[in-house]
Amino acid sequence: AKVSVVEKDVDLVKMIVASMADGFKGDARRAALAFQRLYQVVRKYCDEEAKTAAAEIVSAMGQEFRCDIGAACDAFERLVVAIVLAKSGKPITRSLDSLEE
Repeated sequence: AKVSVVEKDVDLVKMIVASMADGFKGDARRAALAFQRLYQVVRKYCDEEAKTAAAEIVSAMGQEFRCDIGAACDAFERLVVAIVLAKSGKPITRSLDSLEE
């Protein structure tokens, strides 16, 4: 059975939010907010491989973000872009700098 894209995205976001759990200190509202914000970001991209890799890296860094949802979203986006660029074979540095704006 093929897993739907929505299910995959939900799983990726779940993994990231769970990795940040310590930072929420039992505050379910903040955890739910984190889930919503990250889910919106994850949905913007369609490269499953890049999204999965980025989510794994962000999850590994989960505790570093404390509960800074913005920082986690930013890290996820930068990683997806870097991975997509790496897969395309284009030079990465200049394109990543353009994310600073």
